[in-house]
Amino acid sequence: MPLELCPVAANARRFPEQQALSWAGRSIAWDALNNYVHSTSRYLKEISVRSDDTVMVVAERSPACVIVLLALWRIGAVPCLLAPSVFAENMEAVIASLKPAMIVGPRNLRKTFGRKGQGVRSADIEQVVAYGYNDSFLGSEAALDPKIDDGHPALVRLEFAGGEARAARLTHQELHQDPGELAELFAAFKAGTTYNI
Repeated sequence: MPLELCPVAANARRFPEQQALSWAGRSIAWDALNNYVHSTSRYLKEISVRSDDTVMVVAERSPACVIVLLALWRIGAVPCLLAPSVFAENMEAVIASLKPAMIVGPRNLRKTFGRKGQGVRSADIEQVVAYGYNDSFLGSEAALDPKIDDGHPALVRLEFAGGEARAARLTHQELHQDPGELAELFAAFKAGTTYNI
């Protein structure tokens, strides 16, 4: 049985009405978050994101960023998180190094990388979450189970040096041991408490 990076479904069963995410005076409960993650993961599969695909998530910390990250894990895809400013400064090196199946980010993302990203599909992060939250995508979670084990890739971390990007793919086990920037998210979700964005 693989380590569960962020036990959203389990917390939704245990604490359905308790706050899961909090931001700018707003919040979302575990049950609603689980529905968003589930429907968004089904939508990502509809637009051809598959298990093992590397998907760039170009976004600041936001509810949409967290939902897309969780949805990618649910289908077994391998996210790489980058702030928009870091992506803009290093986009050629990032695209060349990662060769992502898709880049999910702000609406103007395609204009940002234009011809440099030919052949790379992109999607608006807010639209992915909004389209994902649709009754037609709420269905059996069993259809999303990609049979992931602890050795399955979970995250790509990038390091930049001399105009090049070096990618390191972390397994689920390695990410649990060194969550880095995701430590607060993991701690809150493991405890079933609120993650403040």
